[in-house]
Amino acid sequence: MPARPSRTAAATGLLGLLAPLLVGLAVPAATSTHTTAAAASSADAPVPDRTSGPVVATAFDEEPGSAAAGARGIRKWPRGRITYVDRTKDRDAVRAAVKLWNRSGVKIRFVKVRKASRAALVIRDSTNVPSGCGSGLASLGYVPGGRAFVNILHGGDEGGQGCAFPGQTLVVAHELGHVLGLRHDDSRCSVMNSSHVNGVAQRECLGEDLSATAKPGRWRCRVLERVDLKRAARMYGGRPKVRQQEWCDAIERIPATGPVTWTPDSYGGAGDLTVVRGAEPPVPGWLGTWGFGAPGLEVHATPGVCTAVPGDDATTVRTDLWEVPVGASQEVSLYGLAPGTHCVSVWQFDQGTNYALAPSTVTVTVS
Repeated sequence: MPARPSRTAAATGLLGLLAPLLVGLAVPAATSTHTTAAAASSADAPVPDRTSGPVVATAFDEEPGSAAAGARGIRKWPRGRITYVDRTKDRDAVRAAVKLWNRSGVKIRFVKVRKASRAALVIRDSTNVPSGCGSGLASLGYVPGGRAFVNILHGGDEGGQGCAFPGQTLVVAHELGHVLGLRHDDSRCSVMNSSHVNGVAQRECLGEDLSATAKPGRWRCRVLERVDLKRAARMYGGRPKVRQQEWCDAIERIPATGPVTWTPDSYGGAGDLTVVRGAEPPVPGWLGTWGFGAPGLEVHATPGVCTAVPGDDATTVRTDLWEVPVGASQEVSLYGLAPGTHCVSVWQFDQGTNYALAPSTVTVTVS
């Protein structure tokens, strides 16, 4: 089998936290950075790196706290009822985060009101966040005689998934945890981890290989973990209910790869695949900030039966970018196949290297 072209990618590690900013009660602080992946290329054709890309690690905030809070302990909300107003541009994310907490089984209830004068909590769009969109600020626990707050900042496509609905939902849910009185927990997967990566999931929910697990387009939609709900229930009571589904697609996936045909040539183990580019749903602008940022196809060959899975380097024989529009055909040359019968599987992928839900296959016999 011929050697595959080399690939490169740029990545950043987790960053340290900025010094805390204090406004009234102690306010969390956070920091982040955004990078662009280096393009991978070969002498023949550019090959997208499907399994690695820029790792944008964003601290949610810095641990809230103050000398006063430490002396008296964190106050819980009376009767667990918290009225709030939403003054953000990310209302879908706020609504989703509130719903997650309200349906968690913990005896707390966030109740939306129209007038700020009736709200005990203000969730607002503010530049008073340490690192822009994807980070936030919040007060800690009940604020007697005052008003609790959550600050987030609306971002654009250039901020990637961390500034889009999935990432902002993680941020708001995390900050609401602080409002309830929860502190950071980096000992396990938790909404109260001190950072998230690429707006995909909290840091400790992703394992060690962040370049593979933190690929935008997927999202840890469970958000609230069992440990978070147990901690909240110890303060407020209730019977925590953990959402069963852990992961969701953050985008609409390509339903299926287009049809594939095989034409052998006169050389042993070689031939041409003709692949029709299947229908592709529109993708959000923020998805293009990941990896190579261009749609393409990935070809696998396995002996006898179709056992390949997308992204498996052991069975990948070719990766190309599309040079034709949707509905048109593109030829892909293969060579070096061993004698015998092979299942050749082709997966389309989008500009965020999210694979189609189904491949197209063809059986190839090499004499």
